[in-house]
Amino acid sequence: MENKNSKELLKNIIECTNVNDVLSNKPSKCTAIVKYQLNFLKERNKLEISRNGKLLAVPEPWSGDILNAKIMFLSSNPSISIADFEADKYPLHYVNKQNHLLFNKEKKCYDFFTNRFQKEIYTTNEEFRAVPFWRTIEDWYMCLTSKKNPKEIISKINKYRGEDFVITELVHCKSKSEKGVEDAIDTCFDKWFKDVIQICNAKIIIILGATCRNKILKWLYSEKRNVVNRRGNYIGPYPEQYNLFNKNIQIIFFPHPSAHYGSTKLQSFIQRAYENSFYGKENKERYFDLRKLQTCIQNILNID
Repeated sequence: MENKNSKELLKNIIECTNVNDVLSNKPSKCTAIVKYQLNFLKERNKLEISRNGKLLAVPEPWSGDILNAKIMFLSSNPSISIADFEADKYPLHYVNKQNHLLFNKEKKCYDFFTNRFQKEIYTTNEEFRAVPFWRTIEDWYMCLTSKKNPKEIISKINKYRGEDFVITELVHCKSKSEKGVEDAIDTCFDKWFKDVIQICNAKIIIILGATCRNKILKWLYSEKRNVVNRRGNYIGPYPEQYNLFNKNIQIIFFPHPSAHYGSTKLQSFIQRAYENSFYGKENKERYFDLRKLQTCIQNILNID
């Protein structure tokens, strides 16, 4: 399903004018993150990939069916890898020798990002499961929307992958280890966050990681607005309803998938939460009852 507003928004994000500002040496909060990309191939001795000029991975608007997804996973910014430039799948911009950006005019950009995880069109199952971030999100989705024991479903192939959840970020440009995110986050948030939320029909947003959590909380409480139903001061993995741009949305705060749960692996962590056994008594905010959370989410999504 395509939507004129979502196609226009995607085009505007991948053709973000801030990128050209950096290339034109204009002052910009996005300078660090754009220049990180420009140096990415050079630092890895992969300049042959870019042929006679430089390549930039287009800013990533979202991955998944943003119009129909039930849950949005929101993090700081997308990671970057050599595979983005080698696989001939991810859309790229070309920077010529005059430092002018030649925008990617490929008509399949909307199809790529909206159907990125569906039916192995752009991402095979092996490629998907090889990316820890994606794999963790899918495992969480499968656990949260099922009434089964996590042992029965974790790491299983989700045939509706990409249709039932969407992944997006506060900063749309790629980098490693959030390089450049601190500088760019306010600019990118102000420019795109409202529009992304307004076209997304997800009932639940799961906020991933401290960087994203801190920005969202700062914004939510900057004028003590947008709070519909708060049950105290606890910020954690149970849904709380907020009003975002006149849309009532349930928000959940989770650690980032790359976070370390001590020496406990994700599967063991999920299983302990499901079995209602305490995890990390010295860090109680990371403890939760998975079955309680499953019930909350399934009620919100009307899952029988």
